[in-house]
Amino acid sequence: MSIPAHIRAQVIDEVAHTLRQRMSATTATTVSKAAVLRFLTLEASAARTAARISRDDSTRQTALLTAIRAEGGRWKAGRARRTLAALGYAVAKGTAGGDLARLARAGHLVRHDEPGVTYYTRTSTTGTR
Repeated sequence: MSIPAHIRAQVIDEVAHTLRQRMSATTATTVSKAAVLRFLTLEASAARTAARISRDDSTRQTALLTAIRAEGGRWKAGRARRTLAALGYAVAKGTAGGDLARLARAGHLVRHDEPGVTYYTRTSTTGTR
């Protein structure tokens, strides 16, 4: 069972806070206490970043899929990037292309490879998938 990143970050933050309080209660400091505190602080930061990234990716991809279902047609990375920008997501063309590929792997889009071009379309004309 995997612990969600945002919960992991919260637990690590609480442990770091407790350790910081205990370190300030004594005049004796050791390298290991400081090292543990630095480690926990870095881990909490990494966990918060991971939580934010995973939520942002999922939300962005859902928004893109909604637009694709509404508009239909052929979708390449440039069109996906422009659509995402209009929705408030400033991403690179490569990120938009990666989103299209992930949506295709999840079964929401069909990938079409033609000489010199790759594009994606909805899996059905109804847009229910």
